Amino acid sequence: WGPALPIALRLYEKGGATMPELAAEMMVQLAAQRPGAAFILCADGAYATLAGAGLERTAVVSAMCRDGALYLAAPPKTGQRGRPRTRGKRSCTPEVRSTRLRRTDFTTAVCEFGGHEVDKLVRSTDVLWHRVSPTALVRLVIVGDPLRHEPDDYFFTTDLTMSAVEVVSIYAGRWGIEMAYRDVKQIVRGHQPQSCKDHGPERAAGLSFWLYRAVRVWYLDVCGKRPRFAVT
Repeated sequence: WGPALPIALRLYEKGGATMPELAAEMMVQLAAQRPGAAFILCADGAYATLAGAGLERTAVVSAMCRDGALYLAAPPKTGQRGRPRTRGKRSCTPEVRSTRLRRTDFTTAVCEFGGHEVDKLVRSTDVLWHRVSPTALVRLVIVGDPLRHEPDDYFFTTDLTMSAVEVVSIYAGRWGIEMAYRDVKQIVRGHQPQSCKDHGPERAAGLSFWLYRAVRVWYLDVCGKRPRFAVT
């Protein structure tokens, strides 16, 4: 477990494509390059709409907002004239749902956080989050603190075969992305480019991420999982 390795970059510009659209573009490109592979796309709640983007061979794991409008699955077609319903009855929000659950309704599970294991209370159910995935159910996972010191968290996945523990552990692994951003800024100094004209800043940013990835891949190839360089 450790920092993530960047494999693709896109430039976000005001008035242009949104960040979820840019992320979807990169996933389409990656899927085309690896036609036989399946992917798990893990992103924070700002990218939850990717659940309904129809990404090929890609399961989405993300955070769900506390007041998300959830519904039951759409009822079967009746054969009558008119447009069939696209969603069932309105269900309660994730936050209301968790307050109605008793402690015995949760399952105690061991989840991986930051390279170590912790006990969490988990509960999963399949719901229709019509705003982000209007045609397919998602699996909502409610995560609670056994000591009740922290508020409940809410995650989801488009893969209905994924267990609650897998969802929690995968989302916790997203922290590696934040570590990579920190290292690119502080170690590679990607946040202080020495160019400020034309395409210089964006090229400097791209070079910083490439250099960071190249060094880490080289180090893993040479040293494996055993560090051989002293840190002073």
